[in-house]
Parts: sequence; C-alpha cells; structure tokens
Amino acid sequence: MSDPGTNREWGEASRRDVLRATGAGVVGGSVLRGATVPVSGRSTAEEWSQFGYDAGNTGFAPESTGPSGDIAEAWSFPELPALESSPAVANGVAYIGLRRGIGAVNAGDGTLRWHFDINGRVTGKPTVENGTVYAGSDDNSLYAVDAETGDQQWRFETGDTIWSSPAVADGTVYVESDDDNLYAVDAETGDQQWRIETDDRGFTSPAVADGTVYVGNVNELYAVDAETGDEQWRFEADGWVESPAVADGIAYIGSGDSLYAVDTETGDEQWRSRIGGPAASLPTVADGIVYVGSRNHILYAIETATGDKQWRFRADDNVDSSQVADGTVYAGSGDNLYAVDAATGDEQWRFETGGARTPAVDDGTVYVGSYDDTLYAVDTATGDEQWHFETGDTAFSSPTVVDGTVYVGNHDATLYAVDTATGDTRWRFETGGAVAAYRLSLSTGSANPPAAGTRYIRPPARTDTDDSRRAPPRRHRLPRGGPGPVGG
Repeated sequence: MSDPGTNREWGEASRRDVLRATGAGVVGGSVLRGATVPVSGRSTAEEWSQFGYDAGNTGFAPESTGPSGDIAEAWSFPELPALESSPAVANGVAYIGLRRGIGAVNAGDGTLRWHFDINGRVTGKPTVENGTVYAGSDDNSLYAVDAETGDQQWRFETGDTIWSSPAVADGTVYVESDDDNLYAVDAETGDQQWRIETDDRGFTSPAVADGTVYVGNVNELYAVDAETGDEQWRFEADGWVESPAVADGIAYIGSGDSLYAVDTETGDEQWRSRIGGPAASLPTVADGIVYVGSRNHILYAIETATGDKQWRFRADDNVDSSQVADGTVYAGSGDNLYAVDAATGDEQWRFETGGARTPAVDDGTVYVGSYDDTLYAVDTATGDEQWHFETGDTAFSSPTVVDGTVYVGNHDATLYAVDTATGDTRWRFETGGAVAAYRLSLSTGSANPPAAGTRYIRPPARTDTDDSRRAPPRRHRLPRGGPGPVGG
C-alpha cells in the first residue's frame, strides 16, 4: 500500500535557498512526567519517541540521563517551513511536524536529512516506531514515512483534520480525527483495521494499555477493544476530556474543574476530585499519588485509591506542570519553580524565574525554561542555580535531556540542542516562529552521519479509491477553546 513520493536531491549550497522559499516558523517543547507501572507498548529504556512516552501516556522515563556542567551554544541550522509540533528524536534524528509536512534533522550536528513536503500542517508530534515516522495532518491524512530516507510508505485518508499525535502499539496505529472517528490502521500496510464513530470530534492522543484504546472527545472518555474496535464502555465527564494517562488499571483524565479516576475494566468512576478550576497540566502519577496543577494557583496531591486530597500547595500563579523525583514534586508556575515535599506538601525551596515551564529532573538537577528568556539548571537539594543559558527570548517549551544534550524550544523561533560535555551548542534551529509546544519526544541512539545530499520530498496526488482507507468527507472545522495541547 505504499505510495512513494517524488525525491529530489539537493546539495549543501542549494538546500537553504530551496527551504527559504518554503516559509518560516517554529514550535517545539517537552515534558517528562512520573508514573507507576509499565503498560503495553512501553518504549525501551531512554526512549521518548511518542506522546506521553509510551502507548499508555504514562510519561514515566526512569532511565533518562542529564547534563552536569556549563552549557553554551555550538552551531545553528536555519529555515524550514514553520514548525507546528514538538519534535520526536529517535536514533540521533529529530523529526518535526511542519506547516508543510515533516522535517528530519540530524540531532548531532543539525544538518537537514530530508523534508517530506505535503500541502498540510502536521500539528501533532510525530511518532517514531520501528524505522517509520507516523504523523497526522490537517489535509485529513495519516502518513507513514521511512525514517531513514523520507520516502512515503503509505497514506491513510480520514474525513477531516488530524490534530493530535498517533499512538502505535502491536503493529497498529491509532489516531483520532476531527471527523468524529477513532481509526485503527495497520502500521505496515496502511490498511484500515477498524474505525469507531464517537459522539463528537476529538483532539486527544489515544492511550493504549492491555489491549484497550482510550481516547477522549468533547465530554466523554471511550474505551475501545484494540483488536476489534468494539466499544467496551464510555464515561461521561462534565467538560472537555484531555488526553488520558493510564496506569495500574485506572485512567486519569482532567475535565472541567475536576480530576477523574476511571476503572479501565468497567468504565465506572472510582472517584472525582474537584480542583477548583481547569487542569493546567496532565496528571503525574507516582507512588500511589496523583499530582495535578490547576488554574486556581494550586498544586494538588490526591490519593489514587480514594481520591482524597493528601495536601494542597498554593503557588503565586497557575501551576502549569509538575515532575516527581526522589520524594519531591517540582512544579512550574507562572512566577517560580517550586520544590515541594511529596509527602507533606511543604515548600522546600522556590527559584524565581519570571515564569517556569515544565521542568525536567535528573541526577540532582532540575532543568527549566522560563519566560525571562533563559534555560536554568537548578540544584535539587538547595534550589541554587548551577548555570543558566540565555536563549534570546521566552523559553516556552520545557527542556528534555538525552545523552548529554539538552533540547529546549523558544519564542525567538529557535530550537536549541546544547552539548553539556563541551559547553558548546550542538545546533540551533531558526525558522521564524514561536517555539511554544509542550512536549519534546526523545529516543536515544548514536547520531547518524549527515547524508551526502539532502532529500526534498513531495508526495504525489492521491489516486487510489480504496473505500476501506477513505472516510466520508466532512467540512473542515478549526478547534474551539477547551482542550490542552494534543500533540506534544
């Protein structure tokens, strides 16, 4: 079912001229979240190649490693079409959703490997699995692209925009479309395995655990048999359902002014805990406690078994994110980075940043980007600054750390990769638009050497008429207010 694109080779001198003509802009970001137990579809150690780390969206990456020295800028690579998603980095290559297609950049030196050009935006973070990049687009299609060459393997057409990131598990790609359907597509052939119609459109990234797919829409969470597509149950909430996190037989969702725990077997509500306002972040699950920040300036610790609030910590602004490590919750807020005792809720320290984004924690250091145009490294024990790196504009995205490199995206149109061993920036990616997404996906591996030339790839017009791979056309609808980030 592959539908190969047209390949055109470009030398080093002409590549920038071609890319300059395609446009400019950038979006990027990251998040690392704590969770409890493994679920099906989990990535291998030190991989973060899809939304939420694994197919269950648990956000738990226990083998991550981080830098421990000064950092500085090393080199840069400019111009690609405006970046619309956070990047996924796999085997030394960063794969990025663009205003027109997907770009692949060597993570080691920033050279462009290929650009898969389509007439559509890729707003959800690409998913990299078994040598293939999967991404949805607002041209209504799900694409499978060879991670090494950029050649199109197949294209699957839905009836409307695909805003979010696909989930890949056990040889199947699961993706939600704005045509009110959840699709299961064979990862190798692109053939539709099944589809199920939901009551309304959705923008969430599915979670897959123990043979079940979980996906939310405007006010419902669905559980669908991963093999057959049969609906197992649906759960109605009071507001927009964010992307679910599934761990220990419970699906956790933020919706309206509440955090819900839903039994994955029955779909019954285990508990509901009101958090005083919309959830400002996805929940973090660790050691029998769910941590979630709210737009009422409070970080909550909620017992997973009962839904009882163990403690609440009031910040000076919205609590947009949290990480849990070694008995401490690190919370990014609109004013500071906070360290809070995970057992008691007592403040251990606060570090003034001018507005902290999602932190990443590793080996005694917290890394956080800030609205004051700076990336900070902060000692976890004392709250003292270890170093800072000036990014030139607001560091909207959170840093992600893999193999001695810190990745962070900024409002100054730049995605940075910083070498912690030498203090040099490995590369920076300048494209002329804000870097504002929430998640950066990473999968470790030795950096691939630059190709002799760079491929600029444009797929042909769709010609097949296989009804099993086409949904009824629907009018195009832009997302209205309500959901949080869907592809990050």
